[in-house]
Amino acid sequence: MIGVLLIVCVVWLPAHTVFAYSNIVAFGDSLSDNGNIERATNGCVWVEYLADDDRLDADLFNFAHAGATTGFSLQRPYGLVTQAIGSWILSYFYPTFTEDALFTVWAGGNDLRGIDDPADAPAVIGSAVTNIATTLTILIEGVGADDILVPNLPDLGLIPENNWNPQLSAMCSAATLAFNTALDDTLDLFAVQYPTVNLYRLDTYAVMYEIIDDGIFENVTDPWLGSGGDPDEYLFYDSIHPTTAAHSILADYAYAAVTEVPEPATLILMGVALLGFAVLRRKL
Repeated sequence: MIGVLLIVCVVWLPAHTVFAYSNIVAFGDSLSDNGNIERATNGCVWVEYLADDDRLDADLFNFAHAGATTGFSLQRPYGLVTQAIGSWILSYFYPTFTEDALFTVWAGGNDLRGIDDPADAPAVIGSAVTNIATTLTILIEGVGADDILVPNLPDLGLIPENNWNPQLSAMCSAATLAFNTALDDTLDLFAVQYPTVNLYRLDTYAVMYEIIDDGIFENVTDPWLGSGGDPDEYLFYDSIHPTTAAHSILADYAYAAVTEVPEPATLILMGVALLGFAVLRRKL
């Protein structure tokens, strides 16, 4: 009996931690926009790569809009919360796009880029993370999302828009870290509040540094646009966006995040726990 339980624990658990998705439903700004407003890179964006045949092989429904903030403003009406409300309304008339769907929610960069005075940073960050929380609530309770991938922000101090000025770069890096910490705390709360929802996280902050440290791109400080060079040698397409080559790498990290299986040690511990529970029940 013990041997059978161990086999069940080792074989059953991995099979149920890898999800097959028919659809990807994307929300966010220009980092995810594949043409609703503009494609701000020299090719596909990461959610397109994530949806392709080599990765999740899913249909892509993209609500992301270039220039979007997390909230709503007359200047930027297609903010993250607005996108989520739009998908909620659409789900009543076209529910199939939410079936077996992975939702991606990535925004906040434009909120932080709008900070002119460092003293305003805490309020802007708090509002942005609250808007993301509102978006997640709409998707979970309104649309019925069960699987959501939420990337944090890459280090905005390293992008060409800011990396030329040490003081500006340091300020943007600090704001990025504060945002990511607040976002992590919020996702921790959601994990407790919605234990049946798979909330995947993608640490794009760490990914950016890994890409730079690995030397994948020859140029990691300047924009490719207007340079006349090979775009595949550049991390940045323009002053704020990655090249499509960088988007492809990010998609690999995203794919790993949503298809990750438990480590063998974790499986063994879970198996032992189940065995212990079975033995305890027999004694009772």
